Amino acid sequence: MQNFNYTMPSTLIFGDHCIEKNVKVFGTLGKKAYIITGPVLNGKQTGTKHQSVIDVENALKSQGVEYRIFDGCIPNPPVLECVKATQIVSEYAPDFLVAVGGGSNIDTTKAIELLLRYPGHDPYEVLFGDIAPERPTAEITGTWCMGASDDNKKIPFITVATTAGTGSEITGASVLDREDIDNKAGTKPFVWSDYSFVDPRYIKTCDTKLSQSNALDALGHGLEPYIDTGSKDHFMVQTYSEMGFRLFAEIKERLRSGKMTDEDYEKQMLMSTIMGFSETQGQTGVPHGLGYPLTHVKGLPHGLACGAFEGEYLKIFKDTSKVDNALKMMGFSSIDDFANYVHDVLDPHMEGMTVTRQEIEEWTDTFYNTEWRVLRHPEKFDREDVKGIYERTLAKFIVD
Repeated sequence: MQNFNYTMPSTLIFGDHCIEKNVKVFGTLGKKAYIITGPVLNGKQTGTKHQSVIDVENALKSQGVEYRIFDGCIPNPPVLECVKATQIVSEYAPDFLVAVGGGSNIDTTKAIELLLRYPGHDPYEVLFGDIAPERPTAEITGTWCMGASDDNKKIPFITVATTAGTGSEITGASVLDREDIDNKAGTKPFVWSDYSFVDPRYIKTCDTKLSQSNALDALGHGLEPYIDTGSKDHFMVQTYSEMGFRLFAEIKERLRSGKMTDEDYEKQMLMSTIMGFSETQGQTGVPHGLGYPLTHVKGLPHGLACGAFEGEYLKIFKDTSKVDNALKMMGFSSIDDFANYVHDVLDPHMEGMTVTRQEIEEWTDTFYNTEWRVLRHPEKFDREDVKGIYERTLAKFIVD
């Protein structure tokens, strides 16, 4: 067995009514909290708050914690929107944050937490540059002092996942829209939640599009590090990914039909979290990098954009032994079988989108110039391979 490193500093609390059963956690991090969420979950559009927000508010009240709610999170959060949110949150000087929602809300919260620690610095340098260390050096104290430049104390935060796909509730990175490079990018992977609450009840009201897109995004979080160069022989990546593959096999046909049972949703939520473990120990690779322009340029949800490339990417492998092993555990007979499944499930959700060949050329150049993504592929990987994946995945949507 090869050497490996294992890091998982977040405490995961999984199961139905997990917040209600563990309300005391909310009293351990301070006396003032800021809930970070979006307008839909907070009831601005429907007049009814999502159960997740209700549960968090009840938990805070039960522990005598004062709180405010920021419900301005938007999908695919840009850096500058995170900066604006940080300014609002900083005026209240909370002891801790509570992220409620899917990947965008949680990623926004992670960005806020990091930006609060380094006031006065360029936000791009804080999130992606050398201002913050690769790993936090300060002890988690539960007490926050604005501008504490001596140790830049970590601000504790809790994540409450309401989707089953991003894995962001249990990972350390935040994926943001970067206006400076006109693309998406991930921050340094060390912004960990202190507690992550994962309640399968919260995803049972998701529409079919969101559920299907999230499931294939989560699958990629396990599949990409499982077969990529950087972590394909990592014992913990293999262990977690294979657990996730088997769970996916149990739900994949009902996921395709849109007729999920309560038990299926529980398995999907568990699979998403487990694949988050895998992604944390490894890293996403080629399909996620290919998907970023569909989100940044075309406005597709992150999970849909990334998941769409999983099938066609596998077709470029010459040594398919590792791929075949993964597909067998997922219940697919071949790479073509899996690629057809991905098209069958996700293509309908991209209807109305158009792509030009010029855009594909530009996206191909952008991806191929991202050296670390290219190096994640374990074999020779040239520009024509990248272009071919784009063309096959988006064939139905090319207009010239």
